[in-house]
Amino acid sequence: MSRFVGRLILPAELAVMAGILLAACNRTVQSPADTPKPVSEVVQAPTPVPVDSPDPSPSPTVSIYVVEKSGEGSESQLTRRDIPAHEDSAESAVNALNRMASDKSSPLPVGVKALSVKFGEDGTATANFNSALKDNFPSGDSKEALTLNAILATVGQFPGVKQVQITVDGEKVGLGGTQDTTEPLPIPSPVGVRVSRREGQP
Repeated sequence: MSRFVGRLILPAELAVMAGILLAACNRTVQSPADTPKPVSEVVQAPTPVPVDSPDPSPSPTVSIYVVEKSGEGSESQLTRRDIPAHEDSAESAVNALNRMASDKSSPLPVGVKALSVKFGEDGTATANFNSALKDNFPSGDSKEALTLNAILATVGQFPGVKQVQITVDGEKVGLGGTQDTTEPLPIPSPVGVRVSRREGQP
C-alpha cells in the first residue's frame, strides 16, 4: 500500500489562493490606445515686432524775408525763409527780425537791430529798433517798401496781430520815406514790393 506524502491544505489557505486567482482574472489590461498621451510642449507666442513710433511733430517755425531778383534787370522781391521758433512769441519775433537783419540778402538797412517786440491786446504789435533803422533807411519807393513789408510781415505772422507800430529807441519817428511810420501800419497781404497803405493815404 503506497503512502501519500504531502501536507494537507487547510481551508483557510484555500480561501486565500482562491482570492488571488479571482483578482488575477478581474485585472483590467489597458491597451496601448488607452495609455495617457504625454502633455504637449507649451508653444510660446512669437515676440511682437516693435512698431516704429510715428515721427514727432515738426518743430515750430517762423518766417523771415530776404530780397531776391527773379532775373536780369527784374524788380527785387521778397522771398520767405523759415527758421526755428521760440516758445515765447515776443522772443521769436525779435529773433526773427535779427536773423533777417543779419542775412546777406536782408531787406533791412545795414546795422539794424531789433530791440524788442510787444504785442498789444488791440492787435497792435510794437517793434522797437536801434537808431540804424532811421539813420540808414533806404531811399527810393521800392527799397522802402521792401524794408517796411519785411518788418510788417515778419511781426504780423504772430496770432492776433493786425498792425505794427515801428519805433526807434522807443520813439515813434518818421523814417524819411513816403510812408508815415509815426502811426501803425497794416500787415501786407500778400507780401509784395508795395507796402499796404492805410485808408486815406495817397
